Amino acid sequence: ARSRWPPHEPAGKWTTFRYGDLDVDRSIAYGGRFGAYFEAAPWVGLAVDALNFDPDVSSQSTTLKTGAPTRTVLPPMNIAATAISVDLMVRATLFATKEIPGGQLQPYLLGGPGIFFLKAEDRGNFVRRRQSDVEILAGYAGGGGMTWQFSRALGLLGEYRYSHVSPEFEFRNLGARTTYAVDLDTHHFLLGLSLKF
Repeated sequence: ARSRWPPHEPAGKWTTFRYGDLDVDRSIAYGGRFGAYFEAAPWVGLAVDALNFDPDVSSQSTTLKTGAPTRTVLPPMNIAATAISVDLMVRATLFATKEIPGGQLQPYLLGGPGIFFLKAEDRGNFVRRRQSDVEILAGYAGGGGMTWQFSRALGLLGEYRYSHVSPEFEFRNLGARTTYAVDLDTHHFLLGLSLKF
């Protein structure tokens, strides 16, 4: 992760720090997907995904990569995220039946670009306290999973999903502009229902 964070520097001075080994807090993720596989190529499809999660950053010991690598303490920050992505999907159609021609068991892979809506709330690192900032920027997501179709219309799925985005949130500290920049790499393990129309 990268961060410019000079809370103890005089106004007008801007120091750049670069951090590594960033860990985000665990959170509940929820969302939905709308998509379809092509009739001419039933193993390929497109989908639009929406996912909400909270990749908060707790105060933690991490690697400061500015100059010689050293250990330092990263300041805490609350972050709320909504990701909307357009995914290419590829599946295998296993155990096909007359009722379920797409297969009862459908392992799949997916991935694509997305737009991330992010809001960061400072947890007392700057003066003024309790500031917030919003970022809207591009990122990407990918993953894979497996669906078991109980019928043509109803299925149960389990999925692993990875997402990446690099926001740069701006705050004021004693009148000086401060940028809190991080690489957010998140890993989601999801369960859901598949409804087909």
